[in-house]
Amino acid sequence: MAESLCRFFLIVRMETNMEPRLERLAEMVRPGWGLAEIAANDAIFSATLVKRGIIPYAIASDIGTSPVLLAQRRVWHDGLSARIAVRQGDGLTPIAVGEVPQVAIAGIGGLRMTRLLEAGRPQLRGVHRLVLQPMGHEYAVRFWLSRQGWRIAEEHFLWRRQHGYFFMSAERGVEVLSPNACLLGPRLMEHPPESYVAFAQEEVVRLRHRLAGQGRSVSAQGDEAFWQDALVKAGEVVMEWSL
Repeated sequence: MAESLCRFFLIVRMETNMEPRLERLAEMVRPGWGLAEIAANDAIFSATLVKRGIIPYAIASDIGTSPVLLAQRRVWHDGLSARIAVRQGDGLTPIAVGEVPQVAIAGIGGLRMTRLLEAGRPQLRGVHRLVLQPMGHEYAVRFWLSRQGWRIAEEHFLWRRQHGYFFMSAERGVEVLSPNACLLGPRLMEHPPESYVAFAQEEVVRLRHRLAGQGRSVSAQGDEAFWQDALVKAGEVVMEWSL
């Protein structure tokens, strides 16, 4: 009974507008292509894109029962049942090969994101574009993409409410990133926004301390020597930015 009431109130309070973080991510979606949203929560991202006519159809998937129920409620309420399929499952497992040309994953940690992408490599065979917004450990996502035949096409940074958000899109292609590019982002390094320069300076210091104190927590992808080299070179880059 308590769980049913909780779900009822969650539905009543359901947001109708996307937050700025998701609005920024929406700008990176390829118009006209179907999309699978992984870890979709209440599916506001998929529903908004379909309603705006940006994408023709979507699959909204989440591992949790409550998020799936919320997503089903939203899709039904918005009259999108014929254009958005809500599925429950872990990562990309609910998606068939070739079912969608692009995948979006947002709002989860970078290490978890890489695990989902790695486990979903069979489903990714039919995917041509990834739209990603990791919450931390962005360098691990870049490292994985670089080693699995993906090229980072776009990167953006948003500073909002004392938090830095990273956005990246990736397409099929060969781009083996240097250590410092994994840490700082290859496209962000080309034209670093002012807000990112200050963030990157502090981030290099934080990662350096973390590597010195915890080792493998920073080198979750690649070996420790790789990330030691990355921190040295990234430190040199951000120092040049500030000159």
